[in-house]
Amino acid sequence: MTIQAIRAGSLVETVRQQLRLAILSGELPVGEAVRDSVVAARMEVSRAPVREALRALEQSGLVVKTPNKSYVVASFTPRDLVDLAGVRTALEGLASRLAVSARASPDGMEQALARLHEAVTADDAVAMVSTDRQFHEALVAASGNQRLVASYAQIRDQIELALHATDALTRGREGLVERHEELLAEYRAALTNRDLSTLLKLLEEHIAGGLGVPPLDV
Repeated sequence: MTIQAIRAGSLVETVRQQLRLAILSGELPVGEAVRDSVVAARMEVSRAPVREALRALEQSGLVVKTPNKSYVVASFTPRDLVDLAGVRTALEGLASRLAVSARASPDGMEQALARLHEAVTADDAVAMVSTDRQFHEALVAASGNQRLVASYAQIRDQIELALHATDALTRGREGLVERHEELLAEYRAALTNRDLSTLLKLLEEHIAGGLGVPPLDV
């Protein structure tokens, strides 16, 4: 069980991390009510740090406040998914341009790809989504633009939850490693020929496909 009693450390951050992991692992599924009194009792803490942790999770998009002021695990409408794919495509596309311009090493992506391969081999669905995330985080980090990295950090939990909520692995488990290998190969090619057109198109299709929405019509 992810949620457990807290004995020491920063209460708010520890509560936030435990709830975050419970949500992203599916222990707290999409649409599930998250009551501060219940969480506080299970973690053996007061309700105050739980409330603060829930406010932080609301800011990161993992929970939403209902009209009666309680929280539920966030869900996604079709419009939400299209919007999320659009923002993600814009941020990762800009990151790709900056990374290639700086001739940034793909080491982080290579390491994440190796972990993704291990997750697929182990048939570990949670690890697959997590390592998929690490691959794309490595691409964004390669941009060297800390404001861009910070902007991406604001939506990365939503991306991971959306992938779980839309059952992305059922739709795209087959070929998951290969699709990321293709992205990495195109990144390497762009480093050589300075042409990002294929990489950006592939990235757009990859993101849209993962969230189950059509590619941007531009």
